[in-house]
Amino acid sequence: MMLKTRLAPLGILLCGLGVLLLKHGAGQPGWHFDWQRDLPYLPDLGVLVLCGAAGYILAARRHLDTVPLALAYTLLAVGLIEVARLKPDLFAAQLRWACVGIAAWMLVLLFWARLRRMLAYPYVLGAATTIVLLLPLLFGVSIGGNKNWLAFGTFSVQPSEFGKILLVFFLAAYLADHHAVLTLPARRVAFLHLPPVRFIAPLVALWGLSVLMFVIAHDLGAALFFFGMAVVMTYMGTGRKSYVFLAGVFILA
Repeated sequence: MMLKTRLAPLGILLCGLGVLLLKHGAGQPGWHFDWQRDLPYLPDLGVLVLCGAAGYILAARRHLDTVPLALAYTLLAVGLIEVARLKPDLFAAQLRWACVGIAAWMLVLLFWARLRRMLAYPYVLGAATTIVLLLPLLFGVSIGGNKNWLAFGTFSVQPSEFGKILLVFFLAAYLADHHAVLTLPARRVAFLHLPPVRFIAPLVALWGLSVLMFVIAHDLGAALFFFGMAVVMTYMGTGRKSYVFLAGVFILA
């Protein structure tokens, strides 16, 4: 419990102080804090730290594990630092979007009792995930060599970011709904114990969609995430190594 209590505030401090200290070439010889240069970012930075603190308090009051939250804040700080060093002109916008992201997470936490009703419709979630991932493959534009963006005038968005959330919801709902069938397979193929094809088909479809994302969109990061998440969650939900082996054969083929 002591570790959780210390790590979460540490992550929040890293989110604020880490970005501030490493902004505009921190760590380089002769660097120092400049009020005129860095003052415009302080309001957004303050909002980010307040949002992070509010998120931690909300999670602690609901008796959630705050260690993953602290790690998430730390990763957020690292991401902001990289943006500040490589693309300084995008730092302010990225900082504001980070605030929006934390606020959205807190809303999900507040209304989770209602949102979890979606888990009763695994196939709807699966269809929504598929549609979101197919959109950039069909109508996307290439930015930086990756065809994983949808452009609306001057505004562009990566649907795969929303697809990640839908994927986790779908897998959680599907694995919970078909846990008995997937855990106690009815047939044996060579040394693999597998359920009927109709129950494993949605998982194989997700694997195939991940491969398409890499082949068509050239988005290796998203493809690895979706494929890896599908395999890991399936194994955690069933405890069957057959699915891991089958996934390995699928990706090699």
